[in-house]
Amino acid sequence: MDPKHQKNLDFLQEQSPLSAEDNLEIFERHKYDLRLSLWEALWPKEEKEALFLIYEGGNYELSERLQALEKLLLFYCPNPKFKAIMLDLKRRKTVKIKPTTAENLQKFRRIPTKAEIFRFFDALGSKDEVLASRLLLGLQDFGREVATQERYIQMMAEADDLSLADAALTLLARIPGAFARSLPLYQFLLHQPNRRFQVLKNLQGARGLNPELLFSFFRPIIGEYERLARKEGMMNDLWPEMQLIRSILANNGGGGRVWQFESEVLR
Repeated sequence: MDPKHQKNLDFLQEQSPLSAEDNLEIFERHKYDLRLSLWEALWPKEEKEALFLIYEGGNYELSERLQALEKLLLFYCPNPKFKAIMLDLKRRKTVKIKPTTAENLQKFRRIPTKAEIFRFFDALGSKDEVLASRLLLGLQDFGREVATQERYIQMMAEADDLSLADAALTLLARIPGAFARSLPLYQFLLHQPNRRFQVLKNLQGARGLNPELLFSFFRPIIGEYERLARKEGMMNDLWPEMQLIRSILANNGGGGRVWQFESEVLR
């Protein structure tokens, strides 16, 4: 075997739960494509349709439905196991592979179909808060694909169950255009002191948001921080929130704004 393929196979053998023989069969069948090979090696033993029937079924216990959901998510990429491997790769805890191969692994995606998205959401009942929370967290890398469920997710963001509400806010921030459409909801929650920090954390993974809109959205908090900073110094009660705001703005092309108002406060 070509040495470059052997290095990739070594990586696959290290990360895959399968036997050496099974890994080699997958690797050769995918014509030495490490992305497809690693993705398939992480699949559960059960068939996707069988897992969907358990996830959708009303005759199964919550623990069984949750377990089926965890396994279903492995059929898409990125997924929790795949991302854990990518984190180890970034931290240099794995077999070394070529930088271009590592970059291709980081970019690898296999999305759920529109029909599958509908199945995931249609199976949820009014009392399935735990299952819904886990589903929304599991789909956070598929914001564009869940756009058809935006209104449903907005409703979940207003739930009394905080875990469900937070998971919904996190996913909404990753649906193209949904942040602007959900602005009244975010503003309402941001004005609640007990929810403000968590709402800002939910926006940490958002990308592609309008920095001008974001800055105007955060301006009340920034103004309050400026007032406290002049009285109590930069390290006041709103310092943690300001660090999150700094990060959100920087992630969306508005980082310079943070330095602008902080320099004004210092003056």
